[in-house]
Amino acid sequence: MPKSEPSGQVTSPTTFRTRLKLAFTAFQTTTFTAPAPTLTEPSAGLYLDTKRNQVVFTLLGVGTAAQTVKGLLLGWYLHHESGVYVPIALLKVTGTLSSQEAVIGGQANAKFCETLTVAVGEGVEGSAMYVSVTKASDGGPAWVIVDNPGVEYVTFQVDKDTATSANVLAGSY
Repeated sequence: MPKSEPSGQVTSPTTFRTRLKLAFTAFQTTTFTAPAPTLTEPSAGLYLDTKRNQVVFTLLGVGTAAQTVKGLLLGWYLHHESGVYVPIALLKVTGTLSSQEAVIGGQANAKFCETLTVAVGEGVEGSAMYVSVTKASDGGPAWVIVDNPGVEYVTFQVDKDTATSANVLAGSY
């Protein structure tokens, strides 16, 4: 399990104290797969410490400006009597790639998303969790900040959609 980092007062994604990590070591060229209950601890797509209050993430992709990538935030509950981890789709997000390129995780020509849109009617809704989407400013990425709805584990999936490949940069605080 990852070490916990000191948490701090959060006013925006640029002021939180956490180490951001890529969900996948290599950018993915896949689409979403249906999550299924499992007897093994969830690990694919970046395990995050859910003992903290919030998860922050942005989507990245390789492609041209205005192409899209998608991210799926999954929560996992542990049924203690059976030892089965049960997935729940918390949030589905679509991102639009910006025109600015960067080298991220060894991937040249990667782009942050300048716009992130949370899918309505997908995942947990209403008072179960609070979602905040920041807009990109000065060429920086847009961010999604999600309150933890009480899950024990959080993982991600990505869908390259119209881009060549996709990844997630995330942390918890």
